[in-house]
Amino acid sequence: MNNSAGYLTKLVNELLDYIRIEKMGFALKCEDIDIIERLRSILFNFSDTVRNNNLKLEFSSEFNHAIVSADISALDKILNNLILNAVKYAESQISIIISGSGKETIAIRFINDGAIIPEKYREDIFKPFVQYQEGANVQKSGVGIGLPLARNLAMMHQGDLELADEPRTCFILT
Repeated sequence: MNNSAGYLTKLVNELLDYIRIEKMGFALKCEDIDIIERLRSILFNFSDTVRNNNLKLEFSSEFNHAIVSADISALDKILNNLILNAVKYAESQISIIISGSGKETIAIRFINDGAIIPEKYREDIFKPFVQYQEGANVQKSGVGIGLPLARNLAMMHQGDLELADEPRTCFILT
């Protein structure tokens, strides 16, 4: 019962966040954040979930540290959503790779070996309430608000979130 209540609370909060951004805007409170340190911290919080789903998680970065100006709450929403989606849809493997040119340009790739999203659906999954599900893992929780919210928040930071045309499912956050 507690899990269901927590899940519903999370969904309602995501929906409210999305509506606030779409209708009223959202004031970012940016500060310098070491995105590698932040990502490692969030990944640590997912370690039990990754292990319980028999997944292998690889994390790599070209940098030891990368400072970005971001709203920590918004950044956490983006990173948590992308990691959660990778965990939900991966068959056995998740890779998270940070590359770029330091503070000027950072790209984080969230790659999993789950079902590939066909090209014709790649933009649709960034629309509210749209989910693409295929194969044996069709019964996934969620309502399709996380990716639109994550993309909007990324764009508010002068970045983007896209689904790459690659042999595995790969979301790129810049």
